[in-house]
Amino acid sequence: MKVFKLEGEGEEAIVIIDRKEGNFEFKGRFMPQKTKEFFQPVFDTITEYVVKPCKKTTLTFKLDYFNTASSKKILDIFIIFEQIQTKNQEVVVNWYSSESDSDILDAGKGYSELVKLPFNFLTF
Repeated sequence: MKVFKLEGEGEEAIVIIDRKEGNFEFKGRFMPQKTKEFFQPVFDTITEYVVKPCKKTTLTFKLDYFNTASSKKILDIFIIFEQIQTKNQEVVVNWYSSESDSDILDAGKGYSELVKLPFNFLTF
């Protein structure tokens, strides 16, 4: 399986998915003009992955910013992986924020209250 990589324009979002290792990384600034179109290949790749996931899946988020539309898509991603976890697959979320960015940290804590996934809150 090849590694899936999606980059937004400029300094926007970067998504790297290594299905063989079960690693999903989301980093940068998520504010695409066409949110649905941007996220569609991500959801297509996730859909393929969930058919036969690794025993352990790690979701890593190192976001500088994300808009409201991206916020909903991120929640949708968590919901999909929450369903995988109910099938005795281990899923861990590593949510990074800079020490000076309480908004990103608070967003991660908000997600952790909405879904039943274990979150690790880390700084970068």
